[in-house]
Amino acid sequence: MTVIFSLVIIISGVASMFCFVLGNPVGGFVGALIAILSIVALVGRVMAERGLFGSVAKKSDIPSTPVSIPQETKSDADEIKKYKALLDEGTITQEEFDAKKKQILGL
Repeated sequence: MTVIFSLVIIISGVASMFCFVLGNPVGGFVGALIAILSIVALVGRVMAERGLFGSVAKKSDIPSTPVSIPQETKSDADEIKKYKALLDEGTITQEEFDAKKKQILGL
């Protein structure tokens, strides 16, 4: 049924294109546009019926639980720089800095 409907639209579009030939450029443009869109719709329907579009993910295929985004990991050097800045500010002592540095480096 959809193929017959599409063919009727294509035929009407082609008939409208004759308007352009007979001197009505607006009718001819609209007719050409209808014909082109009808052909695209027809080809799309045929391809869908034959399964040529591939699989489309259904809403049920999407996981219902949110995906966790990994947190940004800091490198050991970044951690040591952070504690060095605290040492330079006087917030921690040299001994605290050395202990934290050994802990970070696993020494």
